[in-house]
Amino acid sequence: MEPPAARSERAGSQVHDLADSRNPSAAALVQQFYQSIHGAADLIPQTKEIEHATHLIETHGREFATFFVDFACHTARQRDFHPEVFGGLMRYERRALAAYQRQQTKRARETADAAEAQSAWLKQQYEQESRTQLSAYRDGLSPAALTVLEAQVREELMADTTIPRYVLNARLKAELHDRLTRQAGVPSYESWLRQRQEILHE
Repeated sequence: MEPPAARSERAGSQVHDLADSRNPSAAALVQQFYQSIHGAADLIPQTKEIEHATHLIETHGREFATFFVDFACHTARQRDFHPEVFGGLMRYERRALAAYQRQQTKRARETADAAEAQSAWLKQQYEQESRTQLSAYRDGLSPAALTVLEAQVREELMADTTIPRYVLNARLKAELHDRLTRQAGVPSYESWLRQRQEILHE
């Protein structure tokens, strides 16, 4: 096996050799290893190293492969282990995969929590703006107009024989609120959210 130091002497113009051209992503991964462990990224990857790197990329994806090199190199240094070639890191594949999956799970949870918090904040903003708009509209109506509207709603509810009498007052309050909300032009939450997104993307 040719040591890294010997290979660095002949790197120069050969750095873009056949191994690099066959699989540049795998070659870049191997060079990431040499930069991290040996402080030199211009070493020419060996065929076996390209095979190991290709296995990682094709099996787990490029994102994991990059994570693997960082994780494995860090773990190797912690154990005072200095592998000469990329294959020396492969012993850490299963451990790196477990760590990567934990990281992905944590990221997904954090993303979900952030989305939930954002949704709660948006709904709070909508409710606040809706109350303000409804209050302004209601304050602009005369007492006589409110009395007429309430009487109209009560008459409609009384005509509905399916509504129990004991819930009439609660239904009257809810229906009056809905009627005023529509008259005030308060948008639904979905419409309000679309309008907000359109403004942000202008």
